Amino acid sequence: MLLRRMTEHVRDQNWFAIALDFFIVVFGIFIGFQLTNWNEDRKADVAYDEARARLVAESEANLAAIDVMTGQIDAQLPIVQKAIAILRACDPEDGDLEAFEAGLSIIRGTRTLRLRHSALDTITRNETLLARQNEDERERLNDLSRNLLQAQDTLNWLESWPFDNPVESSRFIGHGELTPRTDNPAVIERPLKLNSSLSEVCKNPEFQKHFYVWERVAIFQRLRAEGVAEQLKTNLAVMAPAQ
Repeated sequence: MLLRRMTEHVRDQNWFAIALDFFIVVFGIFIGFQLTNWNEDRKADVAYDEARARLVAESEANLAAIDVMTGQIDAQLPIVQKAIAILRACDPEDGDLEAFEAGLSIIRGTRTLRLRHSALDTITRNETLLARQNEDERERLNDLSRNLLQAQDTLNWLESWPFDNPVESSRFIGHGELTPRTDNPAVIERPLKLNSSLSEVCKNPEFQKHFYVWERVAIFQRLRAEGVAEQLKTNLAVMAPAQ
């Protein structure tokens, strides 16, 4: 309809009408582009809001996992340190063997922490989402991503360190009967038992190292996890107003 009308105006040399028709066409195209751009921007804003929400949920899940891990370490560390004190004193008393074997069962393994990072990876790598970030936010999220990956590498190394020389390989160690774990009755395992006397093992420095290594790993794990928690909390505090 508009094309036929423009043709008639050209034939009639009605330049004002031609200019008006041309303006209508250009304005229509401009509005169409603007609506398309507005719609794309709106979709990008929604996608970024959803990505931020996923990152908040992921960070809160990591904080909860860190709380569990540090709580377990806080519960176990005094038991292991009690066993260390018994070894260092090298003067066994009634009840020392039971307390020592409680620490012995703990140092056969270490705490595990697997930090979630899929939402953080997405928001720091997706070009559409990156375009919604200002320079400060982009730098803050990249720092968080880099620090989380470094922390996970450290935690993985700490977790595996005691297994380079497991306490179960010691000639002083044997195994008891199948028993439900006190912290998780659904898990049944054989607790470690001492095959020799406390008076003998307390004089063996190599055996004592198993306890010192576990103690050091536990303390480092807690410190590293606490550092991650502080970074997550700082990021959440900045993101909270925009949620």
